[in-house]
Amino acid sequence: MGRQVGICATQKDVEELLAFLEETADIAVFVSFAPEKERLWVDPTRAPKDFDFKVWNKRFPWTPTYRRVGPGAHDPEMIGWYYVANSDVAPVIEVMRGDMARDLPGRVYWAKDFSAPLGLDYDVEAFSRWYDQISKWIRKHGRKIPKDRWGPHYLPDAWNRRERRTT
Repeated sequence: MGRQVGICATQKDVEELLAFLEETADIAVFVSFAPEKERLWVDPTRAPKDFDFKVWNKRFPWTPTYRRVGPGAHDPEMIGWYYVANSDVAPVIEVMRGDMARDLPGRVYWAKDFSAPLGLDYDVEAFSRWYDQISKWIRKHGRKIPKDRWGPHYLPDAWNRRERRTT
């Protein structure tokens, strides 16, 4: 089963999260889809504008498998675009910032062995310790709505924007 922690984050918050991740590991960041294979990989020092993206901890060996979006795609304009097909069994976390305008929380998610019935090809215990560091950082820097025990952690800039909106 996978692991996740709910977040609400702005672009600034995600940049701070990525800065923290770079302090903990050598990372590479990729987006879900791009018109060219090389454009899947983005600068880890600048948060992608995409709603979600993935972070690979390069301490854990992995070889990405690339595929292209085929006919029947939900967005016909993306036919022919590239994506990483094996990220669900990779040593990566998914970051979804959430959409504050629509009150939709995001998450930081590790699929773990949810999508890997044959097991994973990396040190799951060591990766779990890294994920625990990330979760601890989010809990330390984020704030929750007091009456929403199961709700997301609002990272600092998102919390400030939420407070301005509700007062």
